Amino acid sequence: MPAIQIRRTAGTREGSGDIDSGLPAPYIQSMNVIEFDSEASWVAFVEAEVAATHASRLERGETRMDIVLAGGATPAPIYRALAAHPLSGLELTLWLGDERFVGADNPARNGRMVAAAFAASIWDPPPRIHEWPFPPLTRRLDDAPEGLAADLAAAGELCLKQEALLRAELGPEPRFSLALLGLGPDGHTASLFPGQPILAELGRLCGASLAPGEPRVRMSFTYPLLAGAQKLRFLVRGRDKADIVRRLAAEETELPASRVAVPDRAILYCLN
Repeated sequence: MPAIQIRRTAGTREGSGDIDSGLPAPYIQSMNVIEFDSEASWVAFVEAEVAATHASRLERGETRMDIVLAGGATPAPIYRALAAHPLSGLELTLWLGDERFVGADNPARNGRMVAAAFAASIWDPPPRIHEWPFPPLTRRLDDAPEGLAADLAAAGELCLKQEALLRAELGPEPRFSLALLGLGPDGHTASLFPGQPILAELGRLCGASLAPGEPRVRMSFTYPLLAGAQKLRFLVRGRDKADIVRRLAAEETELPASRVAVPDRAILYCLN
């Protein structure tokens, strides 16, 4: 495996290291940036982390493992690799951290990407994928305030349904073994976009928000729910993300991603 550069931040000392296999201890419990010079090394690292988390839960006698997944195109190769990695003995449930307010057949829907990536999974038992509820009908609106307001209200109703499912499955205070989230150029993660009211949500587990680009109406896990993850890994790719990675590593509080309150956090940054 090519060398992996570890940049320790958040008060830890400077350093780097080469990792041949397994998981490096130095990044645990700090917002480190782990840089990868190839997709293969990036994917293999996440595979190893998921496998290690799975093994740890088995050793503790746990019966299930719940993982939060990012949407978009960035994590697709990771998900395909995970699906081909043999895991058995736990009930694995996959939750999408956010979703677009679009119909089931819309290619922009995150659930379609995740379902396709795990369609040929060799996990035993096969993973369960909890998609977000579908809108009652699909239509394309212009940016008229009344249209967006109506869709936001409808998305909010679907968020209540997803929240009810989370509580039914995971109890009143849901917990996740691992959260794999993305990072946008504006510092958003899931659909927690700058300036949106959802950033101030302290009671609900899910909420609606507006994205700056199409499709604008989104449904997202909130900070209180994401804080239930035992571990958080930001999956980031591309040299054009260097500045936002630097800012997140510095934990700039104006970035929505920096406010996900999980102590065990790291940025897994594929340069190419």
